[in-house]
Amino acid sequence: MRPAQGDIRLLTALTTSRSWESLLAELTAIAAELQIRHVRFILSSQFVRYAVLPWQPGVFSGQDWQALGEHHMRKLYGAVAESWEVRVAMQGHGESAVVCAIDRALLSRLEDIASEFGWVVHGIEPALMAVFNHHRQAMPATDHWLLLAEPQRLLLAEVANGQWQQFSVVSPPAGQESDACIAMVERATLCSEEKKPAEVACFGSPALLPRATPDGIRLVRLPQPVKHETSTTLTMLAAL
Repeated sequence: MRPAQGDIRLLTALTTSRSWESLLAELTAIAAELQIRHVRFILSSQFVRYAVLPWQPGVFSGQDWQALGEHHMRKLYGAVAESWEVRVAMQGHGESAVVCAIDRALLSRLEDIASEFGWVVHGIEPALMAVFNHHRQAMPATDHWLLLAEPQRLLLAEVANGQWQQFSVVSPPAGQESDACIAMVERATLCSEEKKPAEVACFGSPALLPRATPDGIRLVRLPQPVKHETSTTLTMLAAL
């Protein structure tokens, strides 16, 4: 967590078994001590689901794409997707769409906590999008992948021709994240229908990131936030 003009205070699931309910219970217990007014919630990849929805000829309205996105999530994850808030982001005419889903109960609880303590919420954002938007200018114009590493949760997003193409998730045992990152990238290069990327941009604790990548792929580590930086937001739930 990052109180305004203070040290970064991290409220996070250190293992994938920790629920968002327990994290929000911890947040509620310390909320009065934070002395903050403005907040932005950054959600761990543990609490967000992604999918790529292929382009559907003849479908033009946003409402129809929303219905397709919700159906796609139900098809992938089953009945549990009925309780998710699903958002569909178009990438252009003729291009696939990106579907993102978060538990409605989690979103509702965050709003309740903010209301209880008088916080102004500036956004509830998946960690992947927060990292991508913050480092957008540093991303190469060529095909690249973005690897987000949290304790026991790795997310690899493949980008080709400026479009999100595929998302892969791995939940390795604690202490094995770095090796799992390497295996994940190697597996993706073998399975990807697109050409091998020029670069893999990595974000996360150095201990979690890969030490190497397959030959021909450049490994770039995106900088972590600096402590004591001025901030008007509180970030929580993501181990970044």
